[in-house]
Amino acid sequence: MRNIALSIAFAAVAGSSLAQTIVYDTIAGTGATTTTGGTPRSRMADGMSFLDPGAGLNWSVTSVDFTLFVAGAQNFTDVTAEVILWNEWNAAGFGGAGTNVFQNEAGRQTFSLGPVTTAGSSVFAVNTAFTTPILMSAFNNVGIEINLLADSAANQNLALGLKDFAPTVGTGTNLFYRDADSNGSIQTTDGRTITGWTNTNVAFTVHADAVPEPASMIALGAGALGVLARRRRKTA
Repeated sequence: MRNIALSIAFAAVAGSSLAQTIVYDTIAGTGATTTTGGTPRSRMADGMSFLDPGAGLNWSVTSVDFTLFVAGAQNFTDVTAEVILWNEWNAAGFGGAGTNVFQNEAGRQTFSLGPVTTAGSSVFAVNTAFTTPILMSAFNNVGIEINLLADSAANQNLALGLKDFAPTVGTGTNLFYRDADSNGSIQTTDGRTITGWTNTNVAFTVHADAVPEPASMIALGAGALGVLARRRRKTA
C-alpha cells in the first residue's frame, strides 16, 4: 500500500485537552483491503461508535485516515476528498425506510490529494488533518461520509477501501454505504454488505482530543476569570 501524505497543519484547540487518541480504527489489524464492485461508489460512508471520551468530555476530531482505491490504469491531475463528520447515525433512517441515515453534521473539509497516476488497480493510505479540529457532540452512533472527485467530477474508478474486519478501537456493524442513486445523500437504501463477509467496514482510523463540553469550557473560563480577579485585588 502506498501513501498519500497531506502536510496540512491544524490549529490547536483552545482550552484544556488530553493527549490525542485513536477513537476508532478498522485499518489496523489483519485482512486485505479491497472495495465494492458496485457503482456508483465515489461517495461512500459508514456508521460507528467511537470510544467513550469520559464524563463531561467530547471528542475534537483532528484527523481521519482512510484508504483510497483506484481501479485500473488512471492519470488524474487532482483528486479531492470531502470528509464529512455526522453526530447522529440511524441505520433504520431518521424518517423510516428510504430516508437519510445521518443527521446533525459536526463539520466537513475538502482535501486535495494531488495528482494520482496508476499503472493498474492500486490502494493508497491517505492521512489527513483538519485545518480546524471538528468538535463532536456525540460518540455513539456517529458517521463518516467521504465524497471523492477526480479533476472536479465524480469518477467511479475511485472508491474507499473496505475490510472484513471488526474495529480494533470503537465498534461497528456489518454494513457500509455507497450513494447508489447518486443523489448526494446517504439513505437506508444505500446500505450494502459484501457476500461472505461478517464484518464489512470502511477502512478508517479516527484521531481526536478529548476536550470539555462547551458548557464546561464556559464554566472553566469563568473560574479562571475569578482567580485572575482575586489576584488583581490582592496586588492592588
